[in-house]
Amino acid sequence: MELFHPEPDRTLLKEETYIESLEAIRARLRNCRVAEQFTSFDGIKLRWEGYLTENARAAVVILHGFTEFPEKYLELTWYFLNRGYHVFLPTLRGHDTGEIIHVEHFDDYVRDLHCFIVRIRNEIKTLPLYLYAHSMGGAVGARHLQDYPGELQKAVLTAPMLCPRASDVPYPVALCGARALLLRGGRKASSLFHGGYNPNARVEESNAASEARFQWNLKCRAENPAYRSSGATNRWVYESLALRRRVLNRRNCRKICVPVLVFSAGLDTQVRGDVQRTFVSRVPSARLECYPNEKHELFSTKNEVLGEYLQKIFDFFEE
Repeated sequence: MELFHPEPDRTLLKEETYIESLEAIRARLRNCRVAEQFTSFDGIKLRWEGYLTENARAAVVILHGFTEFPEKYLELTWYFLNRGYHVFLPTLRGHDTGEIIHVEHFDDYVRDLHCFIVRIRNEIKTLPLYLYAHSMGGAVGARHLQDYPGELQKAVLTAPMLCPRASDVPYPVALCGARALLLRGGRKASSLFHGGYNPNARVEESNAASEARFQWNLKCRAENPAYRSSGATNRWVYESLALRRRVLNRRNCRKICVPVLVFSAGLDTQVRGDVQRTFVSRVPSARLECYPNEKHELFSTKNEVLGEYLQKIFDFFEE
């Protein structure tokens, strides 16, 4: 694996030529990419990829969201590498099969992340280790900060799924419904979280604001059947809803001992912003940045907003 040599040009990719630019970046990074597996706490093998940059100032773990995949974060990886960060992207369990998402216990994801960090410590030595985590990945990150305090030095949680929206059903009703659905079978597809892979999906109905970034996601999923995971089992839905109590527990929140930057999107239809605000209010080292006119995927917004969003992340990591 070659070291990545940062480039002086730090401008955002133009949306008009976005796909072509990312294809060139993918080719540029091919010789810098390592793709391996790590063994988690229960013996399961999970995929990860990573990139080492020259004269790194720190390392960043990028944790993807529900039904996502590392390649969706290629643009963000490029920006981090050019700012002098090693980048590591683990694949969350169950997310590289193209099938419905299932987990027995939500904190299995948390223990997976811990095992992954132990694995990459040999790569980064004594460098600071930061987290960038989106949506479901943000929920995993929040719980990791509570259960493994100090293992990460800083964390960005962007639109974290501290409590998902279950078809706009009130939370107590959704939790009771999810518990009842478990009786029909934990591995059966949930009626609370549904939907399938649609190659003809439209950006207007998505979590992205940028047409170009949305089309890159569709292109990746069309090229790789393993990226077409959709929907969730009854067990996954119940575990994700039940997570709220643990992640908002005041004692757990006080365990977080490192700076945390939380981003919230006002037009988010996937996760609950009020729970994000409660979490921030209970974590003394956390602060909140709100984008009232943006959708769930803040990293997939248009350039006029993305530039400011990224600069806030870089300033936070570098302050």
